[in-house]
Amino acid sequence: MKLMKDIPLTVNFKGKQVVAGNLLPDGTFKKTVARKQKLFALDAYGLDPEYMHPAFDLGCKIIELREKDTNDVYRISADKFKQYAVKRALGKFKPRLYCPMKYWDQINRKPEPRQGQLAFL
Repeated sequence: MKLMKDIPLTVNFKGKQVVAGNLLPDGTFKKTVARKQKLFALDAYGLDPEYMHPAFDLGCKIIELREKDTNDVYRISADKFKQYAVKRALGKFKPRLYCPMKYWDQINRKPEPRQGQLAFL
C-alpha cells in the first residue's frame, strides 16, 4: 500500500488517544523518545504493539527514533526489528516491544576526534 501523506499512529494513554509517531509515505515510522524512557536493563526503548502492528500492516519499512534530549537519531529496518525485538510486560505497562540498541544504526553520530586532534565545540 502506497501512502499519500503522513499517518499519525496513536496509543491510548490514560484514557486518551495520543500520537505515538508518524508513518511517512516512504514507509518510515518516526517517533520521538526521551532518554529516561529507555529500559537500561535491555538497552532498549519500549514500542507499543498498539501502534507498531498497524505501522507494519501499512507498510512500515524503517523505524526511526529521535532522542529529544540528545537529538541522537537511530534507525532500524522493520525486518530487523521484528527479528530481534522481545515482548515484555514491565511494571504498570502493557506488553511492549523492546529491540536492543546494538541492532540500531545511529545516523547522526559525530566523528570522534583523533588522538592529538583538537575538538572545537
